[in-house]
Amino acid sequence: MRFTDSFPMIEEARATGRGHRFWLEIPKFILVFIVMSFVMQLICGLIEGFILRITQVDETTGMLIMLYEEIIGLVLVLLYCALAERRPLSSMGFVKKGAVIQYLKGIGIGFVLFSAVVLLGTLMGGFTFEGVYGHIQPGILLMFFVGFLFQGMFEEATDRGYFMVSLSRKNPVLAGVLVNSALFALSHGFNPGFGLFPAVNLLLFGLFASVYMLRTGNIWGVGAIHSVWNFVQGNFFGLSVSGMPLMPSVFVFGTTDNALISGGDFGPEGGLPVTIVLAVGIALVMLVPKKRGAERVHCQRLSPADEGGGLRHPLSHGLLRTRAAWARRFRCFPWRLLCLLPIWRRRIFWRGRHDDQVLFLCVRDGVPDVPPITAKLPKRDVEDAVPYEAKFAPIYKTSASHKGGARNSL
Repeated sequence: MRFTDSFPMIEEARATGRGHRFWLEIPKFILVFIVMSFVMQLICGLIEGFILRITQVDETTGMLIMLYEEIIGLVLVLLYCALAERRPLSSMGFVKKGAVIQYLKGIGIGFVLFSAVVLLGTLMGGFTFEGVYGHIQPGILLMFFVGFLFQGMFEEATDRGYFMVSLSRKNPVLAGVLVNSALFALSHGFNPGFGLFPAVNLLLFGLFASVYMLRTGNIWGVGAIHSVWNFVQGNFFGLSVSGMPLMPSVFVFGTTDNALISGGDFGPEGGLPVTIVLAVGIALVMLVPKKRGAERVHCQRLSPADEGGGLRHPLSHGLLRTRAAWARRFRCFPWRLLCLLPIWRRRIFWRGRHDDQVLFLCVRDGVPDVPPITAKLPKRDVEDAVPYEAKFAPIYKTSASHKGGARNSL
């Protein structure tokens, strides 16, 4: 993945014609965040006052109330983006296609990531296993799980869905990723135990969440990762979540005096194991190629009237990788129809000769002049690229007297 790629969410937000440079977008976000926090506190204060009239609130109930209060924040940020920013929810990553699969995948990734943190921290001497929680209450754990689902999605919708995408409308995508990650880390500055190491790890988590969201093209996966990361940390392994008090959990893990590994008062997110896991996670998201399926390629013969015209390459989302890979895919064609020119400057040209006519794998404005020949091309043979318009130079026919090695002039 490259930050110069085209990302559907950001392109959709740019299409609204709104947005500011970062020196205006950042203060606007801070102001919006302050106003939203004030409204949330006002509404939540009324709700808590009503609950206190009915029953006593212990520490566990207070934690649950705090988690479910994030529903209000989530609604507020969605309304702000839709009404004030005039952005469709799909530009925040709330897309319908593959939502359930992406969310379930995010749940699994979140669990694996923090399990790796605990395993690594235990091996490095930062955590100690102390047994199973004495009074496991499945109902309470389920309520915490649902509460963290809202809490994680609220933070992702605010920091990534709203701020990162809005900042990237008039600024480079890399700037949006870095700035939103930095503000995400600073937003935890009032948590107990916050310091340099927790800030670095929170910055890394923001970077991981940002690149994961850009790569998948939706917010469902990263929202699930964030939610399950917090839930597993506090309610499965029994560790402090960003300096918050301990909560009911399945297992109980203690921490040693080695704050570099255990994270000290801030919890595991202030320790070295989280740094290692997140750094590896970012590298994997950035460097590992996507799993690809099949792509349709349309082959079209150009008439002499098309010579020198502006044509759009059909593989607008990819670049040719190898000559052999393409040759294997077009065995159904007579051998004399297609041959491959060298690939220079990330521009792909096919040329061929049949009855003095030139064949190209391209269409005009997405609509072929003649019925296209369709072939299956595995995406593993195509590299990611930003969609672009290829302009073909004048085309000259190859005489039939030139034997198979003659090249068409492009």
